[in-house]
Amino acid sequence: MIKWFFLSFIALIFLVVNVAAFDSQLSFDSKIFAVVAVNLFTLSLTLIWLGSYYQKYRGAGYGVFGHFAVYLSGGIGLIGLGFHSILMGNCNFLIGHERIHGILSKLATLATEKNACSWLSLFLIFLGLFLSWPSLKLIYGITWRSTGARI
Repeated sequence: MIKWFFLSFIALIFLVVNVAAFDSQLSFDSKIFAVVAVNLFTLSLTLIWLGSYYQKYRGAGYGVFGHFAVYLSGGIGLIGLGFHSILMGNCNFLIGHERIHGILSKLATLATEKNACSWLSLFLIFLGLFLSWPSLKLIYGITWRSTGARI
């Protein structure tokens, strides 16, 4: 029973994040990053779900692919935020308007005050690349081993 609850929760996440990504006021380039990141995230949750509840998918490594996709989606999301900030020329969209600010909002506020939004944008892009690196290395290693290449 609980596994179907998790699957319906994943479907709800899929619908909500896609509506949010398509409804956003982003440029077309930034919207591509957002849509890829959120769909990769829901795909990763689905792969983890399959690997957790079904033995044949667990043996096929779906859980591993799901975990790599979580990191990759986070990296793509951060790259998209940095890219969008560069396109806009400011980082005001990162500043939260709630009473308790998160760390990204505090960094964006500081960068705006010091006229360093381009540095924050580059930091977000490099952080996204750093976060994506283990995922890309895993996929490269799997494809390299599957082709039969030997040292």
